[in-house]
Amino acid sequence: MLSTTHLTSPEHQNDIREATTRRIRRQTMADDYCCCDAWRPTIFIFSIFISLMIILFLCTHQVQEGNVAVYYRGGVLLDTVNGPGFHYKLPFVTSFKIVKVVPREFLISDVRCGTSSGIVLVFEMIKVISQLQINAVHEIVKHYSVNYEKLLIDEKIRLQINHFCSNRTVHEVYVDDFGRIGEILRNILNGDLLPNIEIMGVRVEKPTIPRLIRDNYEQMEIEKTRVSIALEHRKAVETEAETKKNKAIIEAETVAKVATIQNRIEIDQKKKEWEMKKFEAAKVEEKQRAAADLTYYLVQKEAMGNKKLLTP
Repeated sequence: MLSTTHLTSPEHQNDIREATTRRIRRQTMADDYCCCDAWRPTIFIFSIFISLMIILFLCTHQVQEGNVAVYYRGGVLLDTVNGPGFHYKLPFVTSFKIVKVVPREFLISDVRCGTSSGIVLVFEMIKVISQLQINAVHEIVKHYSVNYEKLLIDEKIRLQINHFCSNRTVHEVYVDDFGRIGEILRNILNGDLLPNIEIMGVRVEKPTIPRLIRDNYEQMEIEKTRVSIALEHRKAVETEAETKKNKAIIEAETVAKVATIQNRIEIDQKKKEWEMKKFEAAKVEEKQRAAADLTYYLVQKEAMGNKKLLTP
């Protein structure tokens, strides 16, 4: 039989605590194992669901309106071209790229050219609005990649700008023919790219020129403005003088017409008065003639009466 002192010794109490701890740990592990067994089917199903969602996400891709998708497999362009909507592909095997088929703006910066006199001009920005036709997407991408604008538009613009400048002086490029550059570039590009790509517009900003030449052009523009203002003032004065002259002519013609009308009225009035006097004189003469005829008739009648009386 153990003594009471031995049972209450510190070593014995530590053994009891360790044994209790091990028993509790074994019980907890058993409970955990039972819980894991209960949740294992759910975890398996959830894992399958997550895996399917990941695979579906990797297989599915979306194409926005106004775009089409082209596909590559092993670096080779496939024949498939898909329009807007959701589509499927093999993950990690097939890749895709988006190509716009609506009008888009392409910017070309820092375009340098030399004029016929050797002066270098810089077009800081040229904006090109183009549209790739849907039925030409595969052919264009196959030959020029999805970045086709760099070769087909950017390089052609730079080449044509150089050709344009080399045959003209600074004044022709900067002033005389500047307004036609955009239309010239558009026509040339459409001649080369239609019907696959349509160039809808080209907008060219004024080129930068050496400061001294620019100052001369600015002074020229100031002088041109002054001359234009002087010419406009001269035209205004001439117009005003012409207006006054025409007004005076119209007034004189009006006065002359009024005088002519008045003279005509007076002449007509005098004619009427003369005819009235003539008519009155004719009436008086007619009366006198009638009176003379009557007197003659009476005298004749009286003479005939006397003659009858004197005849035996």
